[in-house]
Amino acid sequence: MKIAIIGAGNMGGAVARGLAKGSLVKTSDITVSNPSRGKLEVLKVEFPELNITCENSQAVTGADVVILAVKPWKIQEVIEEIKGGLDYDNQAIASMAGGIGTAQLCTYLDRGDGEYPGVYYLIPNTAIAVMSGMTFMTSVCSTPELDAQMLAMFKEMGDAMLVEERLMDGNGFGFLWHSLCDALHPCGYRRWCGIGLLCQGCAARHHADHERGRGFVNGRRLASGNGD
Repeated sequence: MKIAIIGAGNMGGAVARGLAKGSLVKTSDITVSNPSRGKLEVLKVEFPELNITCENSQAVTGADVVILAVKPWKIQEVIEEIKGGLDYDNQAIASMAGGIGTAQLCTYLDRGDGEYPGVYYLIPNTAIAVMSGMTFMTSVCSTPELDAQMLAMFKEMGDAMLVEERLMDGNGFGFLWHSLCDALHPCGYRRWCGIGLLCQGCAARHHADHERGRGFVNGRRLASGNGD
């Protein structure tokens, strides 16, 4: 599987590092694009086989999954730039831009022919860089096979869950936490589900603290947030 990551900021860099450390995607099959080369060069030093470019259109060519790790207000601009060269039958789009759900993404991706790629809205955290993250995702226009591939890819970087999009809206993760626990454990085992997610978060924090020292990894703060 070939992956294109647009944006080398906090989230884009974290995903690139996590994928490169894993075994499901070859480092040579990962391409990261960013407007400036500084962050790209840092990634290239860490992972010499990684592909880097300042051209988004070049990054997405031949990719199976295009991950958009840019600020929410940049999403439409980036999609407009790349959508003419996308192959909707063979490429999936995954966005990490907070607050922009699948319906809005499909509006941006609309080319007037009624065709759409598999579309994913992801909420990860940067602990995926140290293989201890937690990613929630929802999808439209996808297939069970593609969903399974996406889950496997992000589970290798910690854990991942495919959830209903209504649990990922602006009401926040308190609602997501309780609703997700109920959905996964209809017999009432919310406590155990909650403990499981809490332990995952604690493990991620412990691992991140171990790697980053006083709040940083490779000079960068390890905290949730969109790419820049």
